[in-house]
Amino acid sequence: MAIVDAAFLGLFPALAGLPPALLAQLAEAASDTFEALCNRTGFGFEEETLTEEVYDGPGSRMMFLNRTPVTDLATIFIRESDDTFTSLDNTGDDVFYIKADTGQIVFANDPATSPDRSFFPTGFQNVKATYTGGYTDALMPNDIKQAVAEIAMIMGGTSTGGAVQSEKLGDYSVKFAALTASGLPPLTSAVVSKYKRLNL
Repeated sequence: MAIVDAAFLGLFPALAGLPPALLAQLAEAASDTFEALCNRTGFGFEEETLTEEVYDGPGSRMMFLNRTPVTDLATIFIRESDDTFTSLDNTGDDVFYIKADTGQIVFANDPATSPDRSFFPTGFQNVKATYTGGYTDALMPNDIKQAVAEIAMIMGGTSTGGAVQSEKLGDYSVKFAALTASGLPPLTSAVVSKYKRLNL
């Protein structure tokens, strides 16, 4: 799903004269490019509830969820030695802190009193999370929408000569060349840096 739509891009004078079908393709391509530059391909910015999303256990008290900001963390599942999963629901003795903007979750339990439930054990696909993360359309930050529009203007050729790789006439179709961070205006590049997902 695109971060912005054709109607939003049509508000920009540099894009206003383009056909609606091209604006829709630009919205999709620019959104995908922004997500890729932010290291969020497959994770996106739009709000979504993820059920039992799988992670490799980091062997520490903290880990990062993929889709941010985290608006609700329902359950964490940790694989036990017998290959069953134990669910932790952030109540009672199973308490962790959540940093919504970064997706960081940290066990609040004291290792001295809860040694088995004070860290995420090291392992391959041994932690799962059910949570809601991302932005609703109404709460999508303006700087993200502006950055996507800037990328659309670059791709559509209205600011740097374009990034159209190929076009087809019947059932109009266009393919855009890949865009790198070095080809972005400074303010757009700053927005990419602000929302870039950490790989830990």
